[in-house]
Amino acid sequence: MKKIEIYEHCFGAGVVIDDISLDMEYDYYGNLLDNEANKTKNEKIDALINKLKELKHSLDQRDLYTIAEMVATRGGYEYNEELSQDGKSCDQCGNYNYSYVYQKQ
Repeated sequence: MKKIEIYEHCFGAGVVIDDISLDMEYDYYGNLLDNEANKTKNEKIDALINKLKELKHSLDQRDLYTIAEMVATRGGYEYNEELSQDGKSCDQCGNYNYSYVYQKQ
């Protein structure tokens, strides 16, 4: 990966790696992806994920929170409302504390 472009516009967020859009259906120019283009796109996504593995020792709590949230909400886990806590105010600092619990089904 020599070039990473991260953008946001009217239609939402997007990523382009080495001029290959990681959009799920269309290329950078709005053309529907064919099988070869899909293969290339998937290789770029794999490269991005592999790079994340290399960076794991530099990830902070916010990074880990985001990764865990992606896995929990997309990886076959079910939200457990009974074990989760919604916005309870801390007696010491006043911040709202919450907890979202997901369990594998």
